[in-house]
Amino acid sequence: MNDIKQKDSLLALRIAYAVWILIAPFGILYVPGKLFSGTATEVAQNILEHQWMLKLGAVSQLVSYLIYMIVVILFYYFFKSVSKRCVINLAIFSLVSIPISMLGVLGWYVALSLAGTNNDLMMIALDFSEKGMYLASIFWGLWLLPLASLTKMSGYFPSFISIALRIGAIGYLLGAFSQFLFENVDNYMQVFDLLTMGETVFVLWLVFMGAKLPKEN
Repeated sequence: MNDIKQKDSLLALRIAYAVWILIAPFGILYVPGKLFSGTATEVAQNILEHQWMLKLGAVSQLVSYLIYMIVVILFYYFFKSVSKRCVINLAIFSLVSIPISMLGVLGWYVALSLAGTNNDLMMIALDFSEKGMYLASIFWGLWLLPLASLTKMSGYFPSFISIALRIGAIGYLLGAFSQFLFENVDNYMQVFDLLTMGETVFVLWLVFMGAKLPKEN
C-alpha cells in the first residue's frame, strides 16, 4: 500500500474534521444537557420519554470516536516528515482515549435499562459514564501537546495555533483531575471548558484555512 501524500492527507483531515464538527456536539454536548439534568426522577422521565434521542446521541458519539481514529492515522501521514517521535506520541495518547470513551457510552444503555425501575443505580451508571469521559479527557489533553509541537516545528500553521493547543491541553488536564480530586467543581469547570476551546481554534483553522505546505507538495 502506497503512502498517502501529504496534500491528500490534509484534504482528508479537513473533511474528517468537518464531519466531526457536524456529528460530535449532538452526542457529547446536546443529549447529556437535555436528558441528564435534574433529579433522578426527572432524569429517568427524560430518558424514558426520549429513548431515541439517547440512542442517537450514543451512536453520534461512537461515530465521532471512529472519525477521531481516522484523524489520528491521517495526522501520521501529514506530520511524519516533521517528527516521527512526536507523531507516535500523538497516536499513543489519542488512541488510548478511544476505548475509554466508547466504554463510557455503555453507561447510557445501562441507565436506559434501569430508568423507572431503579433510579439510584441509573444515576450511578450515568456518573460512571461521566467519569469515564473525564478519564478519557486526560488523554485528550496529552495528545494536544505533541500536536502543538508538530504545528510549531512544521511551520504549516500560524504560531498562535501551537499556543492555543497547549492552552487546550491545560484545560483538559485541569478539568479532568479536578473532577477526580474535588467536590462541587462546576464553577471551575466553566473556566477549564473555556481553556479547551484552544483545540477548537486549531480545528476551525484546519477546516476553513487549511495548512501552508511546502511547495513540492
